[in-house]
Amino acid sequence: KWRGTFTLHKGRRVVVGSFDTEEGAARAVDRALIALKGDGAEVNFEGDYGDEIIVRYDSVDQFLEAKAKAKAASKSVRVGSFDTTEGEACAVDRASILPPGALLLVPRKSSGFKYVCWERQKEKWRGTFMHKGRRVVVGSFDTEEGAARAVDRALIALKGDGAEVNFEGDYGDEIIVRYDSVDQFLEAKAKAKAASKSVRVGSF
Repeated sequence: KWRGTFTLHKGRRVVVGSFDTEEGAARAVDRALIALKGDGAEVNFEGDYGDEIIVRYDSVDQFLEAKAKAKAASKSVRVGSFDTTEGEACAVDRASILPPGALLLVPRKSSGFKYVCWERQKEKWRGTFMHKGRRVVVGSFDTEEGAARAVDRALIALKGDGAEVNFEGDYGDEIIVRYDSVDQFLEAKAKAKAASKSVRVGSF
């Protein structure tokens, strides 16, 4: 399991919990940090939580007490049904930091695709995922499907044909360059972006 834990400036260690995925642990830590430190907290997925209702706490003891009560109550709490495990995990994470009786609200915009989230500030869909402990930001896109397909190609580039993608079977005829590392992938991505600004195809 992946464990989420952090230490506050006052020296108190906060154990958020254990999770099946690295990203799930990271997002649970983010929400706990916001709950205790507010919107200025340094989080892993900056900008992802603006539309969420996260209850704030004045102390670690208050937070841990609410978390324990929520865990005990969660045996009889239904947070919803989801098409993806990522959606389910996020909903459970949100429910786990709400005190008993609090209203659980789903973000105004959420994605049905894996590794895609809504950027409220830019009003775009962002593609991002974790690979070998590294966070890979694919980019921001006007459409949800565009972000999902860009993520798919990045996953195949780094993980090969066995990567779990959103549109399985859609890329068999495409030539997708493979990369041995995240750094190699990001370097090629940056070069391609720079080159696109100076290429003129012509007029027809």
